[in-house]
Amino acid sequence: MTPVRPRVALVQCSRHGSPEFERLWSPTAAEIRTMESRFSRLLRLESEHCCVLGGRIERMETYRLQYVGLVVAGRKLVYVNAFCSAPPPAWDSTALVDACDGGPCYWGALYDPETGRFSELAFNGIGG
Repeated sequence: MTPVRPRVALVQCSRHGSPEFERLWSPTAAEIRTMESRFSRLLRLESEHCCVLGGRIERMETYRLQYVGLVVAGRKLVYVNAFCSAPPPAWDSTALVDACDGGPCYWGALYDPETGRFSELAFNGIGG
Protein backbone atom coordinates (compact mmCIF):
# COMPACT_ATOMS: atom_id res chain seq x y z
CA MET A 1 0.00 0.00 0.00
CA THR A 2 1.27 3.42 -0.91
CA PRO A 3 -0.53 6.23 0.93
CA VAL A 4 -0.67 9.54 -0.85
CA ARG A 5 -0.59 13.08 0.43
CA PRO A 6 -3.98 14.44 1.54
CA ARG A 7 -3.59 17.53 -0.65
CA VAL A 8 -3.97 15.45 -3.81
CA ALA A 9 -6.79 16.57 -6.11
CA LEU A 10 -7.37 13.16 -7.74
CA VAL A 11 -7.85 14.75 -11.15
CA GLN A 12 -6.20 12.68 -13.84
CA CYS A 13 -4.74 14.10 -17.03
CA SER A 14 -6.23 11.75 -19.61
CA ARG A 15 -8.79 9.59 -17.85
CA HIS A 16 -11.84 9.72 -15.67
CA GLY A 17 -10.54 10.37 -12.13
CA SER A 18 -12.18 9.99 -8.76
CA PRO A 19 -15.66 11.29 -8.02
CA GLU A 20 -16.03 14.47 -5.99
CA PHE A 21 -15.48 13.65 -2.36
CA GLU A 22 -16.23 15.24 1.00
CA ARG A 23 -13.08 14.22 2.78
CA LEU A 24 -10.25 11.71 2.90
CA TRP A 25 -9.91 8.74 5.26
CA SER A 26 -7.19 6.17 5.89
CA PRO A 27 -8.04 2.53 5.17
CA THR A 28 -6.55 0.13 7.70
CA ALA A 29 -4.01 -2.50 6.72
CA ALA A 30 -6.73 -5.14 7.23
CA GLU A 31 -9.13 -3.27 4.90
CA ILE A 32 -6.40 -3.06 2.26
CA ARG A 33 -5.60 -6.77 2.59
CA THR A 34 -9.29 -7.59 2.17
CA MET A 35 -9.51 -5.38 -0.92
CA GLU A 36 -6.39 -6.93 -2.42
CA SER A 37 -7.77 -10.43 -1.79
CA ARG A 38 -10.68 -9.45 -4.04
CA PHE A 39 -8.60 -8.28 -7.01
CA SER A 40 -9.95 -11.20 -9.07
CA ARG A 41 -13.22 -9.23 -9.16
CA LEU A 42 -11.38 -6.21 -10.53
CA LEU A 43 -9.86 -8.35 -13.30
CA ARG A 44 -13.39 -9.15 -14.54
CA LEU A 45 -14.41 -5.50 -14.73
CA GLU A 46 -14.53 -3.72 -18.12
CA SER A 47 -13.82 -0.04 -18.53
CA GLU A 48 -16.87 2.05 -19.34
CA HIS A 49 -14.94 5.31 -19.59
CA CYS A 50 -12.53 6.91 -22.00
CA CYS A 51 -10.14 5.97 -23.23
CA VAL A 52 -9.94 2.20 -23.55
CA LEU A 53 -13.64 1.33 -23.63
CA GLY A 54 -14.25 -2.31 -22.78
CA GLY A 55 -10.64 -2.69 -21.66
CA ARG A 56 -9.66 -5.02 -18.84
CA ILE A 57 -6.70 -5.37 -16.54
CA GLU A 58 -4.80 -8.49 -17.49
CA ARG A 59 -2.37 -9.00 -14.59
CA MET A 60 -2.26 -7.06 -11.33
CA GLU A 61 1.40 -7.90 -10.67
CA THR A 62 2.52 -5.69 -13.56
CA TYR A 63 1.39 -2.53 -11.73
CA ARG A 64 2.37 -0.43 -8.75
CA LEU A 65 -0.70 0.58 -6.79
CA GLN A 66 -1.62 3.62 -4.73
CA TYR A 67 -4.70 3.77 -2.51
CA VAL A 68 -6.63 6.85 -1.40
CA GLY A 69 -9.56 6.63 1.00
CA LEU A 70 -12.42 8.93 -0.05
CA VAL A 71 -15.78 9.71 1.49
CA VAL A 72 -18.29 10.11 -1.36
CA ALA A 73 -21.91 10.94 -0.49
CA GLY A 74 -21.26 9.71 3.06
CA ARG A 75 -19.78 6.39 1.88
CA LYS A 76 -16.21 5.28 2.44
CA LEU A 77 -14.55 4.24 -0.84
CA VAL A 78 -10.99 3.51 -1.88
CA TYR A 79 -9.59 5.01 -5.07
CA VAL A 80 -7.02 2.68 -6.64
CA ASN A 81 -4.44 4.45 -8.80
CA ALA A 82 -2.24 2.10 -10.86
CA PHE A 83 0.75 2.50 -13.14
CA CYS A 84 3.24 0.17 -14.82
CA SER A 85 5.76 -1.21 -12.42
CA ALA A 86 8.78 0.80 -13.47
CA PRO A 87 8.85 3.91 -11.29
CA PRO A 88 8.47 7.19 -13.17
CA PRO A 89 11.27 9.78 -13.13
CA ALA A 90 11.67 11.52 -9.75
CA TRP A 91 9.53 8.86 -8.06
CA ASP A 92 7.87 10.09 -4.90
CA SER A 93 5.79 7.32 -3.36
CA THR A 94 3.65 9.77 -1.36
CA ALA A 95 2.46 11.78 -4.37
CA LEU A 96 -0.29 10.53 -6.63
CA VAL A 97 1.19 9.39 -9.93
CA ASP A 98 -0.48 11.01 -12.91
CA ALA A 99 0.55 10.67 -16.53
CA CYS A 100 -0.98 11.94 -19.73
CA ASP A 101 -1.62 9.13 -22.17
CA GLY A 102 0.10 5.78 -21.63
CA GLY A 103 -3.01 3.72 -22.36
CA PRO A 104 -3.42 0.55 -20.29
CA CYS A 105 -0.17 1.26 -18.43
CA TYR A 106 -2.19 3.67 -16.24
CA TRP A 107 -5.63 3.10 -14.78
CA GLY A 108 -7.84 3.89 -11.82
CA ALA A 109 -10.85 2.27 -10.14
CA LEU A 110 -13.04 2.60 -7.07
CA TYR A 111 -13.52 -0.03 -4.37
CA ASP A 112 -16.39 -0.11 -1.88
CA PRO A 113 -15.26 -1.87 1.34
CA GLU A 114 -18.87 -2.29 2.47
CA THR A 115 -19.99 -4.24 -0.60
CA GLY A 116 -16.62 -5.61 -1.75
CA ARG A 117 -17.28 -4.28 -5.26
CA PHE A 118 -14.99 -2.51 -7.69
CA SER A 119 -16.32 0.04 -10.17
CA GLU A 120 -15.40 2.99 -12.38
CA LEU A 121 -12.42 1.33 -14.06
CA ALA A 122 -10.80 3.86 -16.38
CA PHE A 123 -7.60 3.69 -18.44
CA ASN A 124 -5.49 6.60 -19.67
CA GLY A 125 -5.71 7.81 -23.24
CA ILE A 126 -3.29 6.73 -25.91
CA GLY A 127 -1.18 9.55 -27.40
CA GLY A 128 -0.66 9.73 -31.06
